[in-house]
This record gives sequence, C-alpha cells and structure tokens, in this order.
Amino acid sequence: MLKDHRPDTTPKIQKLYDDLPELCDSFFSQLKFEEISRITAFLPEKSYLKATFDTLAINYNEANLLVKHQNLQLNLQKQYKKVLKQAAKHKLKLKHLEMKKVNYSYGKDDKGNEFCYVSMICNKRKYEYEIKFVAIKLLEKWFIVDELSMQLVIK
Repeated sequence: MLKDHRPDTTPKIQKLYDDLPELCDSFFSQLKFEEISRITAFLPEKSYLKATFDTLAINYNEANLLVKHQNLQLNLQKQYKKVLKQAAKHKLKLKHLEMKKVNYSYGKDDKGNEFCYVSMICNKRKYEYEIKFVAIKLLEKWFIVDELSMQLVIK
C-alpha cells in the first residue's frame, strides 16, 4: 500500500483533561511512542498561561509569555530525551512497559494553582521503573509542566 506523503494540514486541537488520572493514562500511552511531539502536546498552550498569570503586570507581557511557554517546551523536551537515554541504558523499549499504579501528591502554589507530583510505577517482566513528573491545573484543566524523569526501582 502506498503512503500519502502530502503534509497533514488539519489543525491540531489540543486535548484537554479535567481529570488527572485520565491525563496520566493518556500521557503514559503517548510516552510509549518515543516521539517528542506527542509529549509536548501535554503542555499548556499560551492561552492557558496568559489567563493564569496576571498579564497586565509588566513582567508578564506577551513577549515574556512566549518565552515562558518556549522554556516549558524546551525543558520538557530535554527531560524526555533523558528518559529515552535512561530507557536505552537499560535496553528497554518504552512500548513494552505496563503501568502498575500511580501515586499522586497534591499541593498549591502561592498563587493558588493546584499542582501534583505524579509517580507512575511501571514494569517489564521482573524490572520495575518509576516515571515521575509535575502536573498543574490551569483554568480547571490539567497539564504536564516539569520534572519528567524515569529510573529503575527494582531489578
């Protein structure tokens, strides 16, 4: 069967999550593809950052908002590359991981935004791995923002 090599021009619509466990399930399923674009889709768009921060303040004008968004994206990309390196070090294909359980540790920042340290315990045969990240709730929607990591827990 021939593939169509024309670029996909359909607009990409970001899926939004009201529920953190649903976000974690979706994130875990996309993590297994080992494609960076699937991971950055879980970051908040600029419109969510803009609505959350006081954009009338001098330090959160449009240019600074763009820089903040780009920094979030760049940091998550770097962290994901480290996860992929960690997986390669253990000769692990992420698509073979199975999620066993998820631990949530909720908190609030000084602006009242709810966040959560998420720890997903996954396994492949006798090996157990922990995938961690920070999620934040902006305008009643959950997003992944930082501290993505993976480590071997049990051999």
